[in-house]
Amino acid sequence: MRQEFSADVVKSCHHGSDDCSYEFLENIKAGVTIISSGDDETHAHPRPNIIAASAQSGNTIIENDEMIIPLIFSTEISRSYRLGDPYQVDGKYHKPPGGPMDVSLVDEKKTKVTYNRIKSGAVSASKRNKTLEKLRVIDGIVYGLVNIRTDGNKILCATLNEGKSKWEIKSFHSRF
Repeated sequence: MRQEFSADVVKSCHHGSDDCSYEFLENIKAGVTIISSGDDETHAHPRPNIIAASAQSGNTIIENDEMIIPLIFSTEISRSYRLGDPYQVDGKYHKPPGGPMDVSLVDEKKTKVTYNRIKSGAVSASKRNKTLEKLRVIDGIVYGLVNIRTDGNKILCATLNEGKSKWEIKSFHSRF
């Protein structure tokens, strides 16, 4: 094992791709691996074999029959959206120049919605349209940050459990 590669906390390479070797992970022997994934991509990241390799090669601490480390956090797993399924457009509060409209559109197959879509990492939007039956709305964003803090001796890893409005904190002592 090469001691100079050892680390308590590491960020996985390229969104959890398998671009690294098991031997490299064994030399790091991380207590915590953060996989920053969740980008709008066409790859299957994080790769299951990298999640497993990061856990198996990590520094292991077990106390009272509970695994303390290694810990694996993935922002793709923790960050997500609450989706809504729109089924009706109500125009009675819309006030066009000719006066208020009192229209309710309920035929999802015939009601078209035009919108601007910005893909992850893009600068400009593209016009899109879909029928209401194929459109989803984002009803909220689920917090997905992984917070790492240390005083040089103790390392805290925290994520927010939004359902309970409570921080879930894991901690362990640094090796270095």
